[in-house]
Amino acid sequence: MFNKTNLQTALSKQTWAKGARLHQLHYVLSAALDGHILRGSIRSESKRSETYLTRFEYDESKSRVKAYCNCYLKFDCKHAAALAHHYLENMHVDSASNNIIQEWLNKFSAQEPLVL
Repeated sequence: MFNKTNLQTALSKQTWAKGARLHQLHYVLSAALDGHILRGSIRSESKRSETYLTRFEYDESKSRVKAYCNCYLKFDCKHAAALAHHYLENMHVDSASNNIIQEWLNKFSAQEPLVL
């Protein structure tokens, strides 16, 4: 359903890059996947007390993703791109599983070796 290709296709390249910055700054406050809808709340970059509600909808009949946001742009905005980056890094099955495994492995490498 949602993957890097169809999420990127829903946004311009410039918007995708801006969203990566917001994601790295941890501006994605929440995200949830509910069937064919990925929704989240993203902190405003200019007015930090404001939060934008953003969603991606997957149209199965057209195999297409559309992004929506309640910011002034409504479409193709950095808030949607930040949500997409968050999803791919933390929620998408392949990425999330790899991150969990890596964290688990890091715990072992951080421990003192056993001396027998």
